[in-house]
Amino acid sequence: MFSVKRGLVVLTIVAALAAFAWFASSSSSSTSTAPSTPSRSRGPVLVYGDSLIEQATPYLQSTDQIRAFGGTALCDWVDKMARAATVEQPSVMVVEFVGNDVTPCMRNYQTLRKLAAEKIGQ
Repeated sequence: MFSVKRGLVVLTIVAALAAFAWFASSSSSSTSTAPSTPSRSRGPVLVYGDSLIEQATPYLQSTDQIRAFGGTALCDWVDKMARAATVEQPSVMVVEFVGNDVTPCMRNYQTLRKLAAEKIGQ
């Protein structure tokens, strides 16, 4: 069942991503007659995320590629994101993860607080 709270969170994220994508892809409207300097071609806009991005995909029409899978964490994508940054050279890379901890890269993950507590308890 889709709760109202989760719906508001998804709507907020979608609105923020849409505004960001619009801002990133919009061209500046300048009225000066000075010659423009040549610019590099624009790289793709890549979006990485979890189930929230999957749910928001229909509303992210101005992005070039959406790479998302529900239940994943940032650590699941780090290698792919680094490779994409080098090979594809995106102009913008949007990252959204809510903190899932069910994948192998998050097993036995310890925050600094947990590590400090264990050290004090020894």
